[in-house]
Amino acid sequence: MAGNVEEWCADWYQPDVYKHYAAGNLATPQAGMGRVIRGGNCLRKNKLEFRCAMRRANTPAFTNILLTGIRCACDRRVAQT
Repeated sequence: MAGNVEEWCADWYQPDVYKHYAAGNLATPQAGMGRVIRGGNCLRKNKLEFRCAMRRANTPAFTNILLTGIRCACDRRVAQT
């Protein structure tokens, strides 16, 4: 992952979701504090946020469209039809 852009994801943000995944519950959250933003960009004030593993919450109303990108993806089964 590279590109100096944050990625706005469809997943709901929950700070402890990886604990659920580690315990075997792989269901994605149905609600949360906002949508997941992954990655980072060099314009962040906190340079620790400039890494591809950065994960935080944000709502669409507060997402800076100039610094946030999207990635189109689909289920492999859908792509084959």
